[in-house]
Parts: sequence; C-alpha cells; structure tokens
Amino acid sequence: MELTARLTSIQHSTPSVKTFTFFVSRGFTFLPGQWIDLWIEPPGEEPLIGGFTLVSPPSQSEYMELAIKSIGGGRAASFMHNKAKLGDLFHMEGPSGEFYFKEGMANSIVLIAGGIGINPFMSMIRYINDTNLDIKTTLIYSAKTPMELLFRQELEAIQRRNGRLRCYFTVSSPNAEPWTGNVGRIDETLLGTALPSKKSLVYVCGPPGMPTQIAEKLKGLGIGEQDILYEEWW
Repeated sequence: MELTARLTSIQHSTPSVKTFTFFVSRGFTFLPGQWIDLWIEPPGEEPLIGGFTLVSPPSQSEYMELAIKSIGGGRAASFMHNKAKLGDLFHMEGPSGEFYFKEGMANSIVLIAGGIGINPFMSMIRYINDTNLDIKTTLIYSAKTPMELLFRQELEAIQRRNGRLRCYFTVSSPNAEPWTGNVGRIDETLLGTALPSKKSLVYVCGPPGMPTQIAEKLKGLGIGEQDILYEEWW
C-alpha cells in the first residue's frame, strides 16, 4: 500500500529518540509490529528511504507514529532529526515484516526489548490495551540509562490501569540518574524472575547480536525454539 502522510507532531522522547506523528488521508492497514518504508525527497537531493517500525497501534487509523533514533539509523533518520518540519509531506509504502502479533496467536506473550527494539512492542501493547484483549503480556526492557527507556511513563501508566500487563525495566549504566530498578543487561536471573509460569509466545527485538543471545538463554530456561520469535534492528 502507498500513501501520503503529513507530519503533525515532533516530540523529544529521549535524549536520542524523537517521536514523529503523521496524519494519513486514508486508512492504513497493518499488524502491530510491522514496519513501513518512509520516502524522503529533499529538494535538489537524491531521495532517501528509511525503514521504520510503527509504534502506533492499528486501532489508531488516522495517525501513524514513528520513534526514530538519531544515531545508527542512517541518512533518513538524520534527516528526520535535523531537517523535518511540521507540515512536511512524506510518501510511505508498506506494511512489511513477519514480526507481528495478532489476535489468536497466543493468550500469553513475553516481549523482550533492547534499546529502540521497544518499537514493535509499543504497537502491540497499545493495540492489546486499546482493544481490551484478554492477553497476559510481560515486557522485559533494557536500555543504557533510565532516560533512554523509551515510553517508560506510558508503559507504567498502562500497567497501573491494566492488570494483564507486567513491566520489568533494567539499565546497564544508571550513572547519576535516580534509579532504584534493575541494573545490568537482561540475563538468566531476570528472565527467570519475569517469565510467566504458563506457556507463552516470546518475542525478542534489539541491536545486532542481542536477540540471538537472548534466544539461547530462553532455550536454556526451557522455552521451546518454536515459541521464540526474534528480530534485529540495524
């Protein structure tokens, strides 16, 4: 599907991530967890194409949100952070990707995120919350610092309202920021504490190397390979 979208909001979500909201003129159908190609056509320059995961849920039909990290996202991400302006028009194509959740896949899911790997899971959590699905959802989310825990306040608010969501946060470098939560990368101890006792479908998304490492840890804890889905961002 192809569509034109107008940029209506830019928010500084973390020190390294901005969230961009677009108004779309017609409905855009996708599954939570999928991504789109964003075409950028700077005047007098070669077009730029960036693949970005939607953080908005399918239940929000007129607006689409992308959370884009400034570092490591290529020229398209750099343009969005430094040159994109409210009112700009963008061309989008998609959706793409087999890393998604839809009703009927499982009654219990575990979402394990590293850094900007939270993006597909934010769409899933928002969708499950918006549609009031009876899905037990466990989020295990690691970032470098507390300030880099993208969407943390919203996730905590959903957790307070929705007893079916349980969030576990951990940071590798708390530095001088106030932090009383878990410290360190996601390891077997945290996984053993957070994983629900009932059979679950487990999703893992994060930087290169992290998903495969977590998948091996999950297998060591007795999770079957057929119950683990993972995706690396690049």
